[in-house]
Amino acid sequence: MKIETTSLVSLAPALVRERLRDPAVLEAILPACIGVVVDRAPWVLSFDAAFMGFHERFDVEVGLQAETRASSMRLCFAAMTRLGRASGDGEVCFEPESSGTRVHVYGNMACTGLLFALGEAVLRNAAAEIVRRALKNLEKREGLGALGEP
Repeated sequence: MKIETTSLVSLAPALVRERLRDPAVLEAILPACIGVVVDRAPWVLSFDAAFMGFHERFDVEVGLQAETRASSMRLCFAAMTRLGRASGDGEVCFEPESSGTRVHVYGNMACTGLLFALGEAVLRNAAAEIVRRALKNLEKREGLGALGEP
């Protein structure tokens, strides 16, 4: 399934890109993230999350791919939970705007199990909401408000 979402963040493109490559920042801004381990590749992001009545702790392996352009970054991911397996790849692009940076996320994701049964629309909306909250938390972390949007 294709995942595409766009959000505006009130920070310069280079700063957004730098922060999204910083493990401590990712742990602070990603909703439900409880840890990031980067002593090996791929990185492992741990989550303690509730989704549609299910509560689970799970890990997501994230690999940052070789740099191609300063205005984007490519990644791949894989996760296994009781609800199923999800894996995919994508690109995050940073487009300068007068009020900050337009962040575009383009990706492909495959799911199995109950995750697959939830349907593409639910998963697309969840992905868009995670991106929106993470970028809002990034703004707050950079001094534009208090961290931790509910």
